[in-house]
Amino acid sequence: MTSWLNLFTGRTWQEFQAAGAIVSGFRSGRSESRARKINRGDIFLCYLVGVSRWVGLLEIESGQFHDEAQIFSEEVFPVRFRVKPT
Repeated sequence: MTSWLNLFTGRTWQEFQAAGAIVSGFRSGRSESRARKINRGDIFLCYLVGVSRWVGLLEIESGQFHDEAQIFSEEVFPVRFRVKPT
């Protein structure tokens, strides 16, 4: 099991929770090569930027997938994982 940093703004954290807290996303580009190293069972350490606070742990329940369905209003964050709060 490996831990990975998952950054949120106040808005994206609220939108993540409002969407059921089951899918987390990242930008395309460099994030995609890093995402290939993330495995089911790994943990996302959730950090809220702006207020500098740890806000949660998410267990990764799937490999990466590409989805552009609107969850977040700031960006699409199409590199996604299914997650479960722990």
